[in-house]
Amino acid sequence: MQVTLMAEIYHKARTIWVWLGEEDSASKIAMEFMSRLIQPDFHWQDFRRRWIIQEAAFSVSTLIICGDCRIDMDNFSRAVSLVRAKLAVVLRSLGTLKSTAREIPLANFCDSSATRLLDTIKDVFDRSKEAVLVRCLTLEKLVQRATFCETSDERDTIFALLNLAKDSSSTLASGSSTTMVPDYNGSLLDIFANFVLHCCKSGSLDIICRPWAPVSVSSMPPIGRVDPTLQSHVPSWISPKDRLPFGIDSRHATDRLNADLLVGSYNAHNSTKCLNILRGEPTNKGLVPVDATDAIWKTLCANRNYQGQPAPSSYRSAIIRLLEINYDASGALHESDTVKLVSTVDPEDLLDMDLPKDVESLLQSIRAMIWNRRTFAATRSDGSKGTVIGLMTRHARINDRLCVLYGCSVPVVLRKHFFGDKHCWELIGEAYINGVMDGEGISLLPPATLKAAELEFEIR
Repeated sequence: MQVTLMAEIYHKARTIWVWLGEEDSASKIAMEFMSRLIQPDFHWQDFRRRWIIQEAAFSVSTLIICGDCRIDMDNFSRAVSLVRAKLAVVLRSLGTLKSTAREIPLANFCDSSATRLLDTIKDVFDRSKEAVLVRCLTLEKLVQRATFCETSDERDTIFALLNLAKDSSSTLASGSSTTMVPDYNGSLLDIFANFVLHCCKSGSLDIICRPWAPVSVSSMPPIGRVDPTLQSHVPSWISPKDRLPFGIDSRHATDRLNADLLVGSYNAHNSTKCLNILRGEPTNKGLVPVDATDAIWKTLCANRNYQGQPAPSSYRSAIIRLLEINYDASGALHESDTVKLVSTVDPEDLLDMDLPKDVESLLQSIRAMIWNRRTFAATRSDGSKGTVIGLMTRHARINDRLCVLYGCSVPVVLRKHFFGDKHCWELIGEAYINGVMDGEGISLLPPATLKAAELEFEIR
């Protein structure tokens, strides 16, 4: 009952006081002189408390308190915006001096819990002139945005955001099949499984590839009867936050741990059903694309620039220029050299050099996409000839299957497990398959071939 009433309580309150704890040297400077936020160790635990999103979003007036210092939320938001704008100018002025940029104070400020909180609060509601709050974000989107938050009760990973979601029980008709209600009597695993089911009812399966769950779920008992060889003790379609590009946000990690996510940036499925279309076994054979240069640069950067937008055609010449720089070669390289030479390119070392803009952009894209991923070559099982290449998680093995699921924006890697006379599939991770990411793997197949390739199966 208390959880369902909190939205009304916060919204009707005259002022919400947000207690950040006792002040220290860093927080005192920040609270008193917001325009001089230069302390690299400035971290406030409360900005990672999940319930603060609801408290601040519904509040008409919020007062932030840290020790004896106080500041209005609106003033704090303006101060953060000024710091972010000035910091962006500083980082741009450093040009290609990436190592220097990483060492300046507040280099990661734009990804801090305070800025992410303010961005989320700003997007949660569309406030009309009549003071009516129109919810703008789904529960899935809110959970995705709130990965920087922590909870003392991990069930609040979901429940703390219900009142803010436009598809929650408080905003939809009672009894709707798409609603979720807070039930603290349920097990954590049941709550998380219901959340995934809630997201899938929209027609999208992307949530199975998005890291969002507390890392502690890996220590849970298995759901149902599963093969003991399965890597995880929870359903493989519940992904923990340590798979995020920089790991668990609350640990203030500044070193990349994983590649950027692929999910949500493509349209590989071109439909809304959950069936198997494309399969293939990874092999030890070399990369054998028809056009080696195009296939390789598109694969290494997942055909995206470092901002997640479709890669420019200039990347084709940039990959050749990159190899010339890396090996101090003169003249153009032959396409037959590309496969062998590109594997020794080290983006981290090269990005500290003074590079042409297109080469620098390509390297940034490659770094963001290959981290802890591996390249692969796979044969098709749909009857068509040729070899497909791409990127997949480093946990993939020979004889794993590549699959395009109806409803999932990216292909996935699956692993088959047997128990008795039955079998199930384990979700290993997302994948990039060159030439398949925009629906070509489905739309280019003849209807009869497509129908014959469809399978229904169980993923645990």
